[in-house]
Amino acid sequence: MTTLSEIEGWYQEGFNAILAQLDQQQTQPGNICEIGVHHGKSFVHLLPFLDEVTGEKALAIDCFEQQQFNVSGSGKGDYDIFMGNIKKWQDVVEVIRDNSAYLEWLELHNQCDNDLGFRIFHIDGGHDFHTTLDDIDLAMRTCEQQRESVIILDDVFNANWPEVSRAFYDHVPDIDWLSLCYGFGKTVI
Repeated sequence: MTTLSEIEGWYQEGFNAILAQLDQQQTQPGNICEIGVHHGKSFVHLLPFLDEVTGEKALAIDCFEQQQFNVSGSGKGDYDIFMGNIKKWQDVVEVIRDNSAYLEWLELHNQCDNDLGFRIFHIDGGHDFHTTLDDIDLAMRTCEQQRESVIILDDVFNANWPEVSRAFYDHVPDIDWLSLCYGFGKTVI
C-alpha cells in the first residue's frame, strides 16, 4: 500500500491540526466531500475524520482523465491511482468522475445514500475563475442544510492561481459565511 508521503499531490500536513480542531467543534454528523482529488493526497487526510458509526461517507469528485474540463491545467488526476490510494476506505467512499460544473447539490446528497448533510467540503478543483466560482456555489448550496459545515478552499492566496482569489472575493459579498482561518495554503469558511 502507498504511504501518505508517497501519494503524488499537494498537501501540507500541518493542516491536520486545523482539521482536528474543526472536527472537535462539529457536533452533528455529516458527510465529507472534495472536488479535485487528483491522486488523493489531501482526500486521504480527510478520511480519518469520518464517523462510520453514524454512517458518514466521503465523496470524491474529479474529472480525472477528462482533462478537457481542466482548463487551468491545475492537476491531472488519475482514477486508477486514486482508487489504489484509498483502497483502505473504499467502503465509505463514493466517487463521481465528472466535471463538477455539471453537478447539482442534490446529486451529491443522493450519491452518499444517507440522510446526512455535508459537514466538510474541500474545494481544490479547477483553478480558473469560473470553475472556482461554480465550485464555491456548489459547496455553499450543498452545505447550507448543515449548520456547522465548513468549506475549505485551496490556493486563495497562492500567487500562481490569482483566479482562485478573484472567485473567492467576488463571491464574498453574496455569502453569509465567515472566514474562520487561513493556513497551509487553505482558507476555511
